[in-house]
Amino acid sequence: MTAQGLHIRETPADDPAAVALIAALDAELGSTYPAESRHGYSVAKLLAEGVRFFVATVDGVPAGCAGIKIVPGAFAEVKRMYVRPDRRGLRLGERLLDALADAARAEGLSVLRLETGIHQHAAIRLYERTGFHRIPPFPPYWDDPVSLCYEKRLARTHPDAVRWDARYRDPKAKGYHEPAPLLVEHAGLLPAHGLALDVAMGLGGSAGFLLERGLRVLGVDVSEVALRAARARWPGLAAVVADCEAFDLPDNALDVIVNFRYTQRSLWPRFARWLRPGGVLMIESFGVAKRADMPDANPAYFLQPGELARAFAGWRIVACHDAHPARPMSASLVALKPA
Repeated sequence: MTAQGLHIRETPADDPAAVALIAALDAELGSTYPAESRHGYSVAKLLAEGVRFFVATVDGVPAGCAGIKIVPGAFAEVKRMYVRPDRRGLRLGERLLDALADAARAEGLSVLRLETGIHQHAAIRLYERTGFHRIPPFPPYWDDPVSLCYEKRLARTHPDAVRWDARYRDPKAKGYHEPAPLLVEHAGLLPAHGLALDVAMGLGGSAGFLLERGLRVLGVDVSEVALRAARARWPGLAAVVADCEAFDLPDNALDVIVNFRYTQRSLWPRFARWLRPGGVLMIESFGVAKRADMPDANPAYFLQPGELARAFAGWRIVACHDAHPARPMSASLVALKPA
């Protein structure tokens, strides 16, 4: 289950919404832990220590908060992480941690740390699910029997990841939830079972369609935000955060490859290796007609007339269009690998 109408904004810790959420967190912790084991910063200390603070709202109503304290050259520490009880189960915690990770990377840091209490079972599950692991206490914490410390190493961000992470967090990205029209149009070519690869999968609309058709599906994308959302929607999906250009598979491993809204010509010879004989390949991306709408874009993004047909000459071509009749801004190919 995910939240609709979710927005995360950075705000001073003394913003009224932040103050109310921090007060709710303090009330919850106050009934569970002794004073000497409660290490949360007050609003005044958050401000004094320069903690970057974020508030999550759902349909305009404050629902959660979190901050990071920057330790220059070392790590960023998660502070005052909280989601209102009536908003738990909506993956707000993951979204807040994403925002903190982005902020830490922007500060040049690759490590997140945090301290939490042993009775925060839901929070501990969240941290461990999102890649945090237990570490010994770090300053200023001591070996408190009701305290736990965690750390997460942030993956080095691909230059495209930040841009796509922001795109996929945008509620306007709804179109990426739907399967590609070319896939739906040629679904009759899909085998009843086997392994499919969705290249630059995004939010998983096409991958989900393939799963529903009975295929096992591997999705690859540079955006961790997209893959996390896709896995939440499609639990049976195998997903890998990777630069598609650096990704490789054994020969003859796949029955289906789909590649939509992403042009990377260096992958085309690999598609030929990865597919089994008779395997299905579907490609659709921007054709040259789209360039008028994107004059500043890299010219390599646009498929040239006849390019797909030449690249896959010798394959059994089911359909090939320099300008698809229903989508004239797109060039497309549907082909079967020869036996």
